[in-house]
Amino acid sequence: MTRTSVIAITALAVAGLSAAPSARAFDEWAGVYAGGGLGYSFNSYDLDVAPGAKLSHDYNGIVLGPYVGFNWQEDRFVYGVETDFDYQFGEDTKTSAMPFGSTTLDTAGRWTTTMRGRVGFTIDRFLAYGTAGVAFSGFDDTYTNYDPTGAVIDTVSIGDVQVGWAAGVGAEAFITERFTAGVEYRYTSFSFDAGGSGVDNSTNTLKARFGVHF
Repeated sequence: MTRTSVIAITALAVAGLSAAPSARAFDEWAGVYAGGGLGYSFNSYDLDVAPGAKLSHDYNGIVLGPYVGFNWQEDRFVYGVETDFDYQFGEDTKTSAMPFGSTTLDTAGRWTTTMRGRVGFTIDRFLAYGTAGVAFSGFDDTYTNYDPTGAVIDTVSIGDVQVGWAAGVGAEAFITERFTAGVEYRYTSFSFDAGGSGVDNSTNTLKARFGVHF
């Protein structure tokens, strides 16, 4: 093989490598992504049963569910929209003394979905972001009022879908060309009326997230 042939073959090989599609860069956050999260939720429940009579209850549970979103990217700034669906497992009961006797609150597992905006900043394969938006949750709780003898006065259902808000912060990183892992903290709040009683429910959730970018 002549020197000219070797040079020609080498040139063709280099040209072929240059024309081959490049691997996805680790800092390419734009586009569609989806995944799932698993974590733990800390709930605070305040129920205004009657004037001057409040039942407060804290309960916790495992939470998991999928998410999907879309990012736009301008240099190091990433912004987009995301929706998710979580289910919190666990049931709990709390009884408190009241001026008229007592009240028992029965809480059940429930679903929550959010639609949020996200704004973040990326350095290499790492992304830190803030998020906020509207939240919907399917409550399926009840509370029962008793007189001093233990007889039932009434039972009120805390049901239906309620509307609230959610906000949080998170961080993610590419662990391969398309797969990411991260952690997110989120605060969710709902305030509404149930049977003439005011309900304030807030949730602090910490989740591990695993996703894929398309």
